[in-house]
Amino acid sequence: TLKWLERKWFFKVFTKIIRVIVYDNNIEQVGRIYQSGATLGQGVDLTDGKTIEVDYLGGCNMSFKRKIFKEIGLFDENFIGKSQYFEADFCLRIKEHGYKVLFNPRARVQHIRRNRHGFPRDYIRNFIYFYFKNLRPKRVS
Repeated sequence: TLKWLERKWFFKVFTKIIRVIVYDNNIEQVGRIYQSGATLGQGVDLTDGKTIEVDYLGGCNMSFKRKIFKEIGLFDENFIGKSQYFEADFCLRIKEHGYKVLFNPRARVQHIRRNRHGFPRDYIRNFIYFYFKNLRPKRVS
C-alpha cells in the first residue's frame, strides 16, 4: 500500500504544480501549415477546451507511442542549431503515414526557454530545408 499512497500523493502534488506553472491561456506552436510555408495557430486562445486535429505541435510537449517512432523513424537530424521545424517535419511525416496529430488544450506545460539572440541563420536554413522537403509543389514532367 505504500506505493499506492506514494502515487496518490504524487498526483495530488503534481496537479497542483501544473496549475501553478501555467501562466496564461495562450500557446506558442500548434496549428496549420500552408503550401507557402505560412503557419496559422500561434497565440491561440484555449478557452473552448476542445481537442482538435492539427498539422504540427511544438516539441516541448509531444508524446507518441513507441510504435510511431519504429514505423516512421526518428527526428530528421538535418535540422541544425536549435532545430526549429524538426517538430513540424515529424508531425507531417506522421500524417503522411495515416495518423492524426491531435492538440489537447487541457494538457498544459510551461516551457521555459532561453532568449534567441543573434542572426537567425539556422532558423532560415531550417525553414528552407523544411519547405523544399515538405511543401514545395511537385514538378510535373
